[in-house]
Amino acid sequence: MNQSQPISLTTNELVSVLALCGFDQAASQILNDHNLIENEEQFERFVQQSEQMLKQRGYWDDKRETNIASGLENMMHLLVHSSSKVRFVNDNHILIIHLINNKYSLIQQSADQSHSFTFYPHSEGYQPIIKNQLGLKDENASLLDELQTIEISEEVFNEFHTLDEAVLHSMISDEKLNLSLRTFLKDFKRNELRLDNISFLNSNYVKDETTVDQVVFLLPSDGFVWHLDYEQVNQDKIFIVPVPNSLYVSKLQETLDSYFKMTSAIKL
Repeated sequence: MNQSQPISLTTNELVSVLALCGFDQAASQILNDHNLIENEEQFERFVQQSEQMLKQRGYWDDKRETNIASGLENMMHLLVHSSSKVRFVNDNHILIIHLINNKYSLIQQSADQSHSFTFYPHSEGYQPIIKNQLGLKDENASLLDELQTIEISEEVFNEFHTLDEAVLHSMISDEKLNLSLRTFLKDFKRNELRLDNISFLNSNYVKDETTVDQVVFLLPSDGFVWHLDYEQVNQDKIFIVPVPNSLYVSKLQETLDSYFKMTSAIKL
């Protein structure tokens, strides 16, 4: 198996496929998350429309018990039963790497009610995918040389999320403030006062349980990444560290490789 051609599904189609394949819990979770159906009439219309779309796109097979084409059904089984996952969230753009085995993963990319699935070999490395998901561009070495790590308290950091726009603009423009802080706040404003995050997950479909092994918070900037270090949060210290893109992506690749090896060993 080499890297496959993407299979694309709308959210409605994905729900229908999961339900027809017998994965009612997964289908219900998506329905609830997106508030897709509010009454029985909407449900019946939802089923009819989804079935018609699946037929038009060649994903329907009347000869099979599930009515779903074998290749798509097999993919859904791998998707649901994959226990080790790494999820990248950037606004409404979500990338999930589902570990399949020691050679392949299933890449799921979601945005605007659309889902794309691709089989991907570990040997290719995930750095190009990570850079694309985070929107990382060429490094800005000259700016990095002027920036330092920012140390703030948890209370101050939490206040950043609720700053009035005028106050935030004033802080960004105030040359008396530390350049690193002003640059971070500018990036934070550009990202609509949100941080991107990466979660390392372990799920059990049978028990309908998902546990979070680790969460990383970050904020892409102009040629580098702000990494949030919470290791000393119990001492009321949060460090916001500017990291070159190449180094950050390389470290993420190492962490991802280590996580998949660890969780594969546990399953054995």
